[in-house]
Parts: sequence; C-alpha cells; structure tokens
Amino acid sequence: MKSLRQAMALLLVNPLVFFSAVFFLTFLQTHFVVKALHFGAGVLYPYFWLAGFVALAFNVSLIFTQALYASFTQDPILPEAGREGIEEIPAALVLCVKNEGEAIVERIRYSLTGNLGPKIHFWLLSDSDASLMEREKEWVASLKEEFGERIHYRWRPVPYERKQGNLADWFERQGANYKYFFVLDADSIIPRGTVLKLLQKAEHPANRNIGIFQSAIYIVHDHSLFARANAIGQFYAQRLYFRVNQAIFKRAISFGHNSLIRSSAFQRIKLHTGILSHDNWDTAILDREGYRTVFVPDTLTFEEAAQHYLEERARMKRWMKGSLQGW
Repeated sequence: MKSLRQAMALLLVNPLVFFSAVFFLTFLQTHFVVKALHFGAGVLYPYFWLAGFVALAFNVSLIFTQALYASFTQDPILPEAGREGIEEIPAALVLCVKNEGEAIVERIRYSLTGNLGPKIHFWLLSDSDASLMEREKEWVASLKEEFGERIHYRWRPVPYERKQGNLADWFERQGANYKYFFVLDADSIIPRGTVLKLLQKAEHPANRNIGIFQSAIYIVHDHSLFARANAIGQFYAQRLYFRVNQAIFKRAISFGHNSLIRSSAFQRIKLHTGILSHDNWDTAILDREGYRTVFVPDTLTFEEAAQHYLEERARMKRWMKGSLQGW
C-alpha cells in the first residue's frame, strides 16, 4: 500500500500530469455549459459570457486539482547539511522598521533567542522619523545588554524606495560581510532554531541553486473574527497551494519576509525605482539568473494580521498595485 502511494505521488508531481488534469476539468465544465447556450447569428453576448466562464472554470479546476493533490503528494522537504559549524557561518537577521511602537522590542527579543550565533548578527534598519531615533537607540542598547555586540543599528536620514531601498542600501554597505541574511518584518515572530535550520538547508550541496528559502508563515494574535478568518485562509493557502506547487514545480514565490536569502544571489537583483512589492520581482529576477525560490514547509514562522477590513484593504491595495507592476 505504501509503495503504491509513493508511485502515485511520483506520477502526480509530473507537471504534465498536473496540467492535463486541470485542462481536462476545465474542458468538462465548458462542454456542459456550451450545450446550454444559444449561439444565434450576429449575437456576440454568448461568446463573451463563455470566455468569462472558461477563465472562471480554469481557476476552479486549478484550485480543485491542488486540493486533490495535497492528499497524495509528499511534503517537499529539502536536504540539510550537518549542524556542526553552522553557527560559524556569517549571516545576518535584518529588520526594516519605520515609526514602530514599543511592542516590536518583545517580538525582536523572542526572534533573536536561539537564532543568533558567534557570526550570526542582527541589524535594525530604520527609516523612522528623526524624532524617534533616540528611542530606537535605547531599544538597541537594551538588546545589546542581552545579546552582546552582535546587535547593530542603522538609521537613514532619507528613506527613499521604501523597504527595498532600505534593504538595498544595507546590502551595498554590509552585504559582503555575510553569506546569508534573513529578512524580518515588524510583525515577524521567529521560533528558536529556525534560522539555523534554514542555514543547514542552504549549506547542503544539493541546494546551491536556491537563492531564497521561504519559510512557512502562520498568523498569531488573531483576536478579531476578521483576523481569525485570515489566519484560516493563510493556513490552507500554504498547505494546499504553496506546498503542492513546490512539490510539482520545485519552485515557489518569495513573501518578502521570514525568508533566508543567499547573498551571492541577491547581489544580482537590480530593481527599478518606484517598486511597491519587491518580493515578486526578487523571485522573477533570481529565476532568470538561475536561482530558485523555494517554499520550506518544515520551518515554521509567524506574523500578525490586520484586525479589521480597512487595515487589510490598505495593505492589499498596495500589494495588488505591486503585483500589477510586475506584469
């Protein structure tokens, strides 16, 4: 029974088999709908309606096939190098902030515990107003008391190009000192050992053509019903969509945070100005340069979600504009 399941899993992860199933289901739905339509001479409405239905049927077939595949495909677990010497690899945890409140300090402290090493440092990259710089320096001083001189701070007087500009500026000055860097968002929460586990995967010879290792991200502190609905949706999107796509295509997309990036790959990324969502661009450019972005389902990280619709709407509007820029 086990061997039969493994054989089926190997067959299913063939992209040709996957798309054959999607197109067959799309054809099947369209076939039955065509029979119900009346295509009169000179009447264009049925053709426009059918075109819209085919697009909808394709998406429904794609999601259904992915959900079905999730029951048979094995988790795409990447091999790992040994633990010895991993903490000696020069790496950085990088957090870009702008006008954040005091609550971020506790999240940083939690994320650094068990994820730093002798050569694994933390950088707080600030685009905050000048009036908040002293407060942020106090945060850094308190973190240094606990974690030592591995904690660094940089404030930009001119915060151009948002987060990607902040990150690019840091990489230009400090990137050569680190073989890898892990990108956090202000609401990121990273469990103990996550960064070290990703470094083990990055160091394995079989993974040398991987530029970005994207961890699984689940939502915490979902206090409102709206945030809870988001948390459920995000859980199943990663469980079905990203996990299955990684198994079939050996690729994923970057979320822009909670991911480990190979410095030698990142230096090949040259973004245009005015980009709103750098994560899609990072994925596409690295793929063109011969580096994959992969989803790593066996590393778990967390983030917070918008607690109401208006907050979510503002974020989604920016993300959708960024996605359209990619097209």
